[in-house]
Amino acid sequence: MKNKSINILGIGFLFFILMGFLAASHLAVTSAWAEEEIVMLGVFPLSGPYADEARDQNRGTELALEEVGYKVLGKKIRYVLRDTELKAGVGVRRAKDVIESQGAKFMVGAASSSVALALSQLATSKNVVYLTHTGADEITGTKCRKYTFRWSGPTYTITRGVILPLIQKYPDAKRWYTITTKYVFGESLLNNAKEIFKEHGIKHVGNDYHPIGESEYSTFLTKAAASKADIILLLNFGGDATKAIKQAHNYGLKKSAKIVLAWGSGVTQFRALGNEALEDVYFGLQYWHGINSPVTKRLNTTYKQKYEDFSDYSVAGSYIIMKILLDAIEKAGTTDADAVIKTLEGYTFQGPTGEESVRAGDHQVIKKVYLAKGKTKLQMKYDADFIEIVDKSAFFIPLEQNPCKF
Repeated sequence: MKNKSINILGIGFLFFILMGFLAASHLAVTSAWAEEEIVMLGVFPLSGPYADEARDQNRGTELALEEVGYKVLGKKIRYVLRDTELKAGVGVRRAKDVIESQGAKFMVGAASSSVALALSQLATSKNVVYLTHTGADEITGTKCRKYTFRWSGPTYTITRGVILPLIQKYPDAKRWYTITTKYVFGESLLNNAKEIFKEHGIKHVGNDYHPIGESEYSTFLTKAAASKADIILLLNFGGDATKAIKQAHNYGLKKSAKIVLAWGSGVTQFRALGNEALEDVYFGLQYWHGINSPVTKRLNTTYKQKYEDFSDYSVAGSYIIMKILLDAIEKAGTTDADAVIKTLEGYTFQGPTGEESVRAGDHQVIKKVYLAKGKTKLQMKYDADFIEIVDKSAFFIPLEQNPCKF
């Protein structure tokens, strides 16, 4: 009986060792497989009012990955796409799941500043390098983080690039009315606009807030007209801005006031507006496909071959942040976050606006922004020749004045 018990114990012990060996072997195989690929996460609002922009953002990301054959450092890149639904909580939850369950080390995207700020916090907690092209000043300002980089100019940059040239061009236009999306991006645009109005003696005759996804602007536009505003400044984005401009045109407001959109998105938006609504409207642009730069030419050639259209801001912004991320990983020779961050800091490269550089002190890319004016149909030389560039600038908060502290 005693020998039988010993035999049973021995068999059990051998079974335990065998199971441990199999588990260890499985873990080793899994780890080896995981080491052969690098997981990159794209987070975009694929559903909701910014869905068109999100589609273009994802296209730009994929074009940059296709250029390198979905490989970096000789390893396969597995690109994982997630929909934020334009909600910070949803975006963080879905991004966190991919980071924890699939080992994503790099993240790009957003479209909404409030979502980007939440993702920036997540990236810091998970040691994930995050690149975005959203606009709120806080991203590279008061809420800057070591793991986050931003390609687009902040709202400080675009408001100055839009408002200052118009003040110079229309010195008698002293009455400005604003229509603003009620979230962090809109507030950031509005606060910067107010500062400029104060500096230059502009009378801010009114402001209306609207939620993301607003469809009816008649009340706001009626109030703007009643205020006798010389300029109506739209501080919103994407589909919201397109609807507001269309309705302003339909109400005939362009006869009494200049219509200005601080943050235009380009071809997709202009095509949705149509020539009549677009005509004589001013737009702030971070990118335009007609800019003479090698990167823009290459991007447009590739994009047109694949999608039979010209690239816009959403495409270009996502393309370039993925491109510089891939370049930084190659230059660092590793996927280690700290090494990639160090490589990105101070990195100068050819971008869509010409030579661009990453400022080490706040991780803001220093680049040009543009003021454009909508053309008439007769002025257009080709299908997507919607605007003329009337000014370019690069106003950035001096680093010594920036509250960013890593």
